[in-house]
Amino acid sequence: MIMGLCKQREVVMKNKEIQVRIPVNGHANLDSFPFRFGYSFPQETLLTIRDWERIRDETVHDPNHRKVVKGSFTLPSDGKEYKAKFVLLKDDNTVVTVIRTDEFLQAEHKLSEYVRGFREEGHISVSDIVEMYKQGIKTMKEVTFFLGKTLSNDQIQAVEQAAQLKINKIEQTVKTLVDALAKNNKMKEEGFAERDAALAEKDEEIQRLSKAGNLVDSSKPGAPRIINNTFKVVDAGMGNKGKYNQPAVYLDVNDGLSTSRIWNNWSRGQAARLALAQALIGEDITYDTWGNYNDEWFYHLHQV
Repeated sequence: MIMGLCKQREVVMKNKEIQVRIPVNGHANLDSFPFRFGYSFPQETLLTIRDWERIRDETVHDPNHRKVVKGSFTLPSDGKEYKAKFVLLKDDNTVVTVIRTDEFLQAEHKLSEYVRGFREEGHISVSDIVEMYKQGIKTMKEVTFFLGKTLSNDQIQAVEQAAQLKINKIEQTVKTLVDALAKNNKMKEEGFAERDAALAEKDEEIQRLSKAGNLVDSSKPGAPRIINNTFKVVDAGMGNKGKYNQPAVYLDVNDGLSTSRIWNNWSRGQAARLALAQALIGEDITYDTWGNYNDEWFYHLHQV
């Protein structure tokens, strides 16, 4: 029976608590917990991690299927509170490995593979690993010195070489991932720079076109009247509008609720006005009309 039996593999509770699964024959239970905390669970266990949070600043092997969290927990052996980083499988929160909070994943991974290699070769047992914890052994050098009392140099070197091969393979996988992320970030940054440059160029073009397109026509009586709203320009082009069905520049604008069409059929400066209207497609604008004309007619267009 699983200690702390729970039907669900992943249970997130109040006060930032999460339950993680520790297989009895897994690396975490046979190597990580004994070496770093002096304890191995006698059966498959659901362990509660308190005040947990995701760690995203350290690259974990196989990030599509694994995640890293840190938090505090209590062992049944002594009831003390410990703090640690846990590498978990994303789908069911199974503990892959557990390390001390003051160590980095990559450094501790080398040590894990070193200890694991000796255990899997049958040179040491879980009890031996617990004894290392009791003696305060925390480094590869200290592990080697401890094992040198019972193993030959050839046995130690064979395990070291096998562990290093596995470490090299994982480190290369991590490096490939980091390089891919760096390349992707660089492409994003270059894309943002190109986008910003294009937007700045468009703004400059709109400013230039505004001088010609927003023609001040003093020949007509009246004065500008501001339309108190902001609109997004959906489309712009040429049509016909007015008493005599004159050629006219139009803009389709949306105020967030509905889309309407505004017009200007004044012939003077019409080409420049059309160029400005089309440059404003996709932009937010305000506009004013002339004198007693209704809101269907625009006089000048202003980029927000």
